[in-house]
Amino acid sequence: MVHGDQIFTYYTGANWRSPQDLLDLGDKVIGAIGLAVTPLDGFVSVDGGKGSMELNSAATASASPNSFGQMTTRSFTFSGNRLYLNVECALQQWGAGLCDMRVEVLGPDHTRVSGFELDDADPITDTGVSRVVSWRDNPDLHTLEGKPIRLRLYFKNAKLYSFQFRSVCSSATADSAKD
Repeated sequence: MVHGDQIFTYYTGANWRSPQDLLDLGDKVIGAIGLAVTPLDGFVSVDGGKGSMELNSAATASASPNSFGQMTTRSFTFSGNRLYLNVECALQQWGAGLCDMRVEVLGPDHTRVSGFELDDADPITDTGVSRVVSWRDNPDLHTLEGKPIRLRLYFKNAKLYSFQFRSVCSSATADSAKD
């Protein structure tokens, strides 16, 4: 059952399997209903492990690609003008550093797309099923819609469950589409 941003899975458990077990256990029969809670789209994740935070200010410092776990998608086309990530940040326990996810857009031949490079990418630093990806505070991808691209995802201290492109109408997008 989907409830908000979570999936509830109810299950049962018992200490018997057959009528004979039931008779043998007598008043020691135990049964219960349990609830497993997972994030929406949270069955499988790509995990970025522990990483040290070398950045004093994520907005002004340049990110070192070697300090991140990385994943590159295969080439694909998309429709929409915004990219959303379903991300879970690591708890700040047992030495985990701060969460940091960034996305770089590549051409189908792995060349970087100007304006959508790692140094342009704004960090995503909190958990959520619909975190908007942006580059220098601009989330608009309408110029790349329908063109073959790849995504290179950089992450540390985070789990990536899914990504999704959606169309969002804004006056800035509508105005630039008229030009």
